[in-house]
Parts: sequence; structure tokens; C-alpha cells
Amino acid sequence: FPTRRSSDLEIMADGHIHVYAPLRGRALAGARGNAEARILTTVFAAELVSIAGIYRTFEDGVPAKLANQPVQVKLVTEPVVSASTGLKSRLEIDILRVD
Repeated sequence: FPTRRSSDLEIMADGHIHVYAPLRGRALAGARGNAEARILTTVFAAELVSIAGIYRTFEDGVPAKLANQPVQVKLVTEPVVSASTGLKSRLEIDILRVD
């Protein structure tokens, strides 16, 4: 098999993504619009994560507090102050407890 750079790796799923190893490259959950999809990994080192088309990149590297930690990525929808704009979606990345 040819050697691949970790930035070339991509995981895409209609539902959840679970990675029980370092998550590198790109992970796209809820590819067909499933806003309830989650990304879970034991070692977070991704360059891009996405849920239902909402994405976050880490071009300068994952923030130190999240790097190499077990995390869950989920989509959070919250009301926007302006009534004309409706709801705002963002990705939330939480460190998981592994007791």
C-alpha cells in the first residue's frame, strides 16, 4: 500500500463516527444532513471536523487543551439575537471523561 500523509485521510458517514485511535485528517459526520450525528475519538488530532455541513478547521493545529484528548464533537443550535436570522449552528468540542 502506498504511504499516505495523515492530512490525506478522510472519514465520511451519514451518521456517527467513532475512532478508537488518533483521529487525523478530515472527519465528516451527518453527511446527508443528520444534525444529531456525533464524532467521538480517543485521540483528537484532526485538521477538519464537520457535522451536517457545519465545519471547523484546525489549520494552525488543534488547540492545546483539545490536542490528543478524547473528545466528542456535536452540532449545537442556538437562537440568534436578531429575529430575522433565525437559528445559528456551531460545532462544540467537549473533552470526554474516561474513568
